[in-house]
Amino acid sequence: MARIEDLRKLDDTPIERQVEALDEPCRTLLDTIEELLASDDHLWAYGTLTGIRETVRTTRRVSLGQERAIKHIAQRGYADARRRYEGYRGRGR
Repeated sequence: MARIEDLRKLDDTPIERQVEALDEPCRTLLDTIEELLASDDHLWAYGTLTGIRETVRTTRRVSLGQERAIKHIAQRGYADARRRYEGYRGRGR
């Protein structure tokens, strides 16, 4: 147990958070996301791209699912962003 005299000697300066450098997979994925966000062809995936970007910045890890999602988004452009066919319109009448 600490004595009161020992506690009075403590320094009150705030501890700065140590920022670790991003490793190569994180850096390349973040660069790819920034390029996709800069182009107008991938605005349909803005929410997904910004979500993955924030997660990678926070956790400093890249999952296989995130890499796969970015790869699929990069392959699709604006022309492919249309809605998929959802069934017959007049069915059931």
